[in-house]
Amino acid sequence: MTTGRIEPHSASVADFDDLWRSSTWQTRLAGPVLPAATTWVALICGLAAADIVGNVVVDGPLQVPTKLAMVLVAVVAARWSGISWAAMGMSWSRLARGLLVGGAAAAVIAAVVALGVLLPALAGLFDAGDAANDDAGERAVRLGVLIPLGTVVFEEVLFRSVAFGALLAVHSVRGALIGQAVLFGLWHLVPAISGADGTALVVAGSLTATVVATGIAGLGFGWLRLRGNSVAAPAVAHLASNSFGYLLAALFLDT
Repeated sequence: MTTGRIEPHSASVADFDDLWRSSTWQTRLAGPVLPAATTWVALICGLAAADIVGNVVVDGPLQVPTKLAMVLVAVVAARWSGISWAAMGMSWSRLARGLLVGGAAAAVIAAVVALGVLLPALAGLFDAGDAANDDAGERAVRLGVLIPLGTVVFEEVLFRSVAFGALLAVHSVRGALIGQAVLFGLWHLVPAISGADGTALVVAGSLTATVVATGIAGLGFGWLRLRGNSVAAPAVAHLASNSFGYLLAALFLDT
């Protein structure tokens, strides 16, 4: 595929297969589903509400069901606005490709984790806070429910499906890739602020580092979304990143 335009309502899933190539990053849909300003306002307001409700207001047993309900509402709203399944990376025909791309990324992440095991000096790179406070049962719940559903499904559908699909309708591929990464970085401000401690300078530095680091991660997950033409690709990589990091932290704590 070369630089050009894709008709929004006639685009097939194949039209998105090569958008991971930098030579196609000026490609954009032929016309926005919604005006650009409306799209950005809707995304910012919707994501801010989901962030506050899902990560601050609701806690305990209701947190994961609430997050999944918000995901469902976001997908329905995206479809109602005219964003296609293909634009959201949710085509069943690309699931296998997405899993393959995500699996390859997960293998790289596993190699990094293995390096951390071999080099204990790298233990400080992994956040051991949750692992230190969790008992065996809580670790099982975190690995089996909280991480895959409460974090991975929640964030990947919101950002790499809904937000990415919406931004593809008003920006080029490059613009959509950067836009969803910026939103993803800012998304982590709310939980970071709630856990911030120290002087104003220390807190500001910590918050900035959080936004930059997660924004870079958002770029990586976004590229995987394009490479696999499926949200399954970044979801598998995101799951591996969070789960392996948590397991590594637990391993260092238990040895």
